This record gives sequence, structure tokens and C-alpha cells, in this order.
Amino acid sequence: MPTTLPTSRSYELLAGERRVGAFLLRGHMRSGTNWVGALLNLHPEICCTGEFHFERLRPAFETFASRPWMVSGFTEVKELGEKAIERFAADCLREIARSNPEARLIGDRTPAMIEPELPGAPIIHITRDGRDVLVSWAFHCLRLDHPVADETLEAWRQKRIGRDMAAHPAELLNDEAVVRLRARMWAEYVANHTEAKAKAEAGTLGSDLLSLQYESLHADVESGRREMYTFLGLDPDLAAPVSTESKTEAGFGDRAEDPNDFYRAGKVRGFEKYFTDDVKRWYKEEAGEALIVAGYEKDLNW
Repeated sequence: MPTTLPTSRSYELLAGERRVGAFLLRGHMRSGTNWVGALLNLHPEICCTGEFHFERLRPAFETFASRPWMVSGFTEVKELGEKAIERFAADCLREIARSNPEARLIGDRTPAMIEPELPGAPIIHITRDGRDVLVSWAFHCLRLDHPVADETLEAWRQKRIGRDMAAHPAELLNDEAVVRLRARMWAEYVANHTEAKAKAEAGTLGSDLLSLQYESLHADVESGRREMYTFLGLDPDLAAPVSTESKTEAGFGDRAEDPNDFYRAGKVRGFEKYFTDDVKRWYKEEAGEALIVAGYEKDLNW
């Protein structure tokens, strides 16, 4: 079930004449951030939207601050960069608040690592089994109507576009470079989340942190979403019920898996259909330990 690590922090924005709170929803892509955002939006006092990807601003400021010609007396430039990111993030959420006058809390729903774009803003983080993430990501790429930027990934994609991968499951992930690349990325997210939890426990993260597991939320949506509303300081009883129409039911209801649908199915351990012995070996070598750290396996014997 969800684990709350409190640091007694908050973040407020002034939107016109009213004050609203801000929070961040984070996690690896295809881990359920869209679904969690929809669950949060069932509460009338929440507006959770995205994806702003504020984290993409940081590399530019870091590059600027590390230039060798930067004058020695301007040592505050990194701090100025952090403040600029915060101002921009706050301004974006402030605009969302202005168009949602009933909302008391504005959230940015971005699949990304935990970073301090809004220092003090509560953070909800969702983790999903990286193997299911990989399969979901693969089908997501095959649905795209444009090439992906990475040449290796695009070469993998081109060979499978239009092919019925559900009928030929062994072909979906039979590319070692792609599996290893995506497994390493997921492992990096696990490391980031693990570090953030440790900081929260030590009181040095600077924000409240609520850690969710996709699988636990899938098994008990009601308990999970009440935990989220309470974490954000809201009355859970005011939230609307989950429904098919709002795409908030676990796994989007009992419908059959449709690989061509953005809301494919969201089944737990669906990866088992697509993981061959080779895929298992590649994944274990890159992210086997991360699966153990995240609580998805007890050892490498799976």
C-alpha cells in the first residue's frame, strides 16, 4: 500500500486573489501517471494536468553555469538558475489555476524523476514493474504516427509497425540493445526514487513524499486514492466514484487488451506473455537488482 514520508512542507501559489496549493506527480513513463492523474481529478478540489516536463530546463542552466568563462564573482549563478526554474514552473501552474477557479490544488503530471522544481511542493510518485513498463512502452511506440528520435529505437520500431505483436509476442522485444537500454533507464528511476525516499526519511528532501506502487493501487483503487486525497489535505469523501467513462477503473475495466489503444489494458504482470528467455536474461543483467530493490522480485531466479 502507499507509503507516506512526511516532511511537513507545502507550496502555495497566488492566482489572482486566491491562494492555491501545488503538487507534483512523478514516475517513469508508462507507469500509470496518466491514470493516477485521472484518479486525483475525481476530487472537485484538484486539477492535475501535464505534461510540463520542467526537468528539461535544468540541463540548460547547468550548462550555462559550468561554462569556463563564467566570471568567478558570479558564484550564485546555479542558485539563480534553480530560482528561474521554480518561477517558470510556478507561473505555468498559476495559469492552470486561473482557468480552474474551483480547484484548491494544482498538480503537474509528468512522467519524470523526482527533482526539486517546486521546493516544498508535495510529491506523489508511482512505481510500476519495469517489465510491464517495457511492454507498455513498446506498444506505445508502435502506435506513434511519427519516428522516435533515437536511431536504435526507431530501427526496432520500423521492423514491427503494422505487425500483430499480440499474435507474435516473441517478436516484440527480440532486440537486445533496445531491451538493455530501456531496462537501464527504468533502473535509474528506481535509484532516483530510492534516494528520494531516503532523503524524505532523513528530513532532507524538502517535500512530503507519497510513494505508490501501481500494482497495489490496481488491487485496491479505493484505499489508494483515499490515501492520495488525505496526503494532499483533502476530504476523500468529496471525490466522485471511479468509472469507465472517466477511465479511472483499474486496468480500465474488464475490457480485453487492445495493443492499438492508448489505454491498452494496464494488466499486472502482462509482460510474461512477451518475455522470452533471452529477454529475461538481458533484463536481469541491466535491472535485475532494481527489481529487487523496488520489491518486485526476491532474487534473480524468475
